[in-house]
Amino acid sequence: MRQRNIVSLLLLFSFPLLSACQPSSSHSSSTTPPSSTSSSTGISDYQLEVAALPKTEYILYDALDLSGLEVVLNGYSNDGSLLSGTEVSDFQVQMDGQMVEDGTILTSPTQRKSLSILATVDGATYDTTFNIRIQDLRSFSETLSLTSDPQIYFHVGESLDLDSLSFVRETVRVSVDDETFSSLDDVPHSDLTFSVDGETVDGSFPFESAGRYVLTASTPGLEGDLTFQHVFYCLAEADVAPEAFPKDEGLVPDEETMTVTITTDPNDPTFDHYYAPSEVTVDHTIYDYGFRAYDDWVYAPSAPEEGEEVQETPLLVVPVVLSGGEDEATEENRDLIFRTFFGSDLAYESLSSYYWKSSYGQLDLTGTVTDYFYARDMGDIPSMGSMTPGLLEGLTEDIRTWLKEAYSPDLSAYDSDKDGTIDALWMVFLGRESNADANYWGLSGSTKEKGTPEDPVVNNYGFIGMDFIDGSYDSGMDQGGDAHVVIHETGHLLGLIDYYSYDGDTYSPVGGLDCMDGGIMDHNPYSKMLLGWSKPYVVYGNSTITLPSSQAKDAFIVVLDDEKETALSTDGTYHFNPFDEYLVLDYYTPSNLNGRGYAYAGDEPIDADGGRLYHVDNRLAYRASIGYRLFDDPDAAFASEGDLAKLITNSRGAYSGETAMGLTGADAFDEIRWISADGRYISYSRQGRPTETSLFQEGDVFTLADYASQFNDGGLNSGNALSASIRIDAIG
Repeated sequence: MRQRNIVSLLLLFSFPLLSACQPSSSHSSSTTPPSSTSSSTGISDYQLEVAALPKTEYILYDALDLSGLEVVLNGYSNDGSLLSGTEVSDFQVQMDGQMVEDGTILTSPTQRKSLSILATVDGATYDTTFNIRIQDLRSFSETLSLTSDPQIYFHVGESLDLDSLSFVRETVRVSVDDETFSSLDDVPHSDLTFSVDGETVDGSFPFESAGRYVLTASTPGLEGDLTFQHVFYCLAEADVAPEAFPKDEGLVPDEETMTVTITTDPNDPTFDHYYAPSEVTVDHTIYDYGFRAYDDWVYAPSAPEEGEEVQETPLLVVPVVLSGGEDEATEENRDLIFRTFFGSDLAYESLSSYYWKSSYGQLDLTGTVTDYFYARDMGDIPSMGSMTPGLLEGLTEDIRTWLKEAYSPDLSAYDSDKDGTIDALWMVFLGRESNADANYWGLSGSTKEKGTPEDPVVNNYGFIGMDFIDGSYDSGMDQGGDAHVVIHETGHLLGLIDYYSYDGDTYSPVGGLDCMDGGIMDHNPYSKMLLGWSKPYVVYGNSTITLPSSQAKDAFIVVLDDEKETALSTDGTYHFNPFDEYLVLDYYTPSNLNGRGYAYAGDEPIDADGGRLYHVDNRLAYRASIGYRLFDDPDAAFASEGDLAKLITNSRGAYSGETAMGLTGADAFDEIRWISADGRYISYSRQGRPTETSLFQEGDVFTLADYASQFNDGGLNSGNALSASIRIDAIG
């Protein structure tokens, strides 16, 4: 060991907190010098002493700093005189009996802690002590964080490289003196352990099946292990480009027909005063209204553009896993969702097959079912019944971001009409039970957002709980899938509103027997006209018309009031405005989509043929200085400036749009009411539901005077006269 004489240097030091100790027990009274020259120098005793103190004031979890510590072995004469001092560089420091080194973390607060210094010189062992103080903390936090930006979405067969992940440990300490100390340190991979879904992994992790995977990284911390979790997704689909799927045949009309005579002038012997569907132009559809609507709800395209035969409207169907629904995210459920929306082997119709048939082969709902989206990590919905519009809008935007990150930043294929909005987003929730008091019941809505054709946003969306689809919600359907609610809600996404009343009472102008009421049967002819699928016979005088069944396209009659202009336009067709008040008559048969009921709703279609008559009031309103007002001339609505409001509904009371317009008798201002042939006022009560006697049969005659009890104030809501009589001449 290298030694040097520092006697003169030591005499200049004062040593606060120093304490001299005798050598260890074997040398406590020894006067033997540590070298052969000791006897000649007069040294009788050696003591290990601290010549310079290191840092002695700490706060909890500081690192011990011994960089300033200097230790000497001093030789003393019998009279206590210091004769020599030798610097000692080879020594140990112990705390609580354990050896500590420079950088040791101090884990116990104390006002005074004694550290021992031990050194062996020339075979003899000496020790001494010095004191430090470790101040406690007011608060402490320590976290493990990921600093790299890893790939999140993988496909089957790809692997996650764990060595590519970088982590830091952040420590924040606040002393009792309110002084804050922060540190950010890289964590070497040798200090990390990894697991995926609870299974330890090392090096890389291969994704062998689609799903959600949770990576957990762990490292020792000052007060226990620190962990960090990150979610990765393995996708089954490489992209989400919309696809078209095979369709069954469309509606097949029944062979029977119904012959009807409409009389407006008893003195006119001719009965050919009508325009056939080929001579009629329906000026506006509900899709057109959506672009002028006051509520900014942009509907999905439902009818082919001029010159086209089929409208392909793509649907983005996203299974959304809520917290607690992870076990439901199976391939079997995803397949069931697909079949419910786009399949053909169901107990009832799929969504796609229903609308293909109902539209007479004009609306092809294409699309895809994406991989599972885990809303627990993005846009979580916290509890049953808490699904607010704000949460839904946030969720739809999270889904759009996910689609662009996981698949493709270009979602323009889902904006078929290039209006800057995705045609329709459908969300199927897993992990919540639906019930009448919760919002996991099937609903639809709008975010009111507008984008660009290059970057379309979600405006038009629907959602439903998985328990409706799998049949577990007492629907009467087997586990093959139940699309009834999806079909009804898609009617809203296309622009139709509910034909039942929201007051929860028995008020029901179509008695539950309609797709947009009880969720059963086909759409009625009025709805099909609004959707752009069918055109009417328009009567302008005495007419005799033979109608095929409602299973045929363009198979219904519109009867106008006496004030309506019925002249042909300059293009040689009659321009009909469906946003007006009129009667609609068709030949109802219980075939095809009208042939089956819905056990959940308890409704069954009428198992009989006959004339089905509706009173329609679809007039539009505009914003006035106070509230809304109906257009005096319904034909002026689309030529006007400003937003349009479709506020006449089948609801009533506080839920009625007519209330906003200050209309009297608002409860009877229905958008569409079934005029029952037996004179009953249709409702959802046991006595008011439509039956076989609600259909007009051969020989029955309708006049407004005879059926005044089923009209508001005994006539049309507009106050215009309607003098036409309708007689069923023959059925069969």
